[in-house]
Amino acid sequence: MKIDVYDLNFNKVREIEVSDNIFAAEVKEHILHDVVKAQLRLRRSGTAKTRNRSEVSASSRKIYKQKGTGNARHGAKDSPLFPKGGVVWGPRGVISAYKVNKKVMRGGLISALSLKVKEQRFFVVDSWSLKSFKTKEFKSVLTRFQIEKGLIVDDCETTENLYLASRNLKDMKLIKTGGVNVFDILKYKTLLLSEESVRKIEQRLSK
Repeated sequence: MKIDVYDLNFNKVREIEVSDNIFAAEVKEHILHDVVKAQLRLRRSGTAKTRNRSEVSASSRKIYKQKGTGNARHGAKDSPLFPKGGVVWGPRGVISAYKVNKKVMRGGLISALSLKVKEQRFFVVDSWSLKSFKTKEFKSVLTRFQIEKGLIVDDCETTENLYLASRNLKDMKLIKTGGVNVFDILKYKTLLLSEESVRKIEQRLSK
């Protein structure tokens, strides 16, 4: 299939041929769900942990005598019923892993890219050569493309002005070509890639 390439003034400059197997493949929603679920699970730090009854520091001495007080027959201060006692069914600092293999991860990325092309929310830019690092200039480019919330894929080392101009916009995100992932593609409404990034992604997914 052919995809249009635009300059920063939203003028079509040429067309490029891309693989149908990557940018026009069948969108498999169940794979998208599995990949996003795995990504979000990996982002969790797993540091939340509470101490149970065996881990709190408390005297094991009986609180008061067994009979005659009118109170319950408590045996120790570490009971969950008392302040500073052990916590029942609290988090234990362990995250159950939800992993997908490389083949499924690759299929999810292909489905996400194909979905953006199908929705016509996929733009290829010949070069992100902004004249300055001012956010105002970058916002004028987004206005011409009619983009409110988007993901930009490019290698930041060669586009320093793009990084500086876009970092203050909360609805825009810039990532490197090697960091393209399903979650970010689906999270942001529009996907913008440099022509070089398209070729790198195509080479990566063709293997």
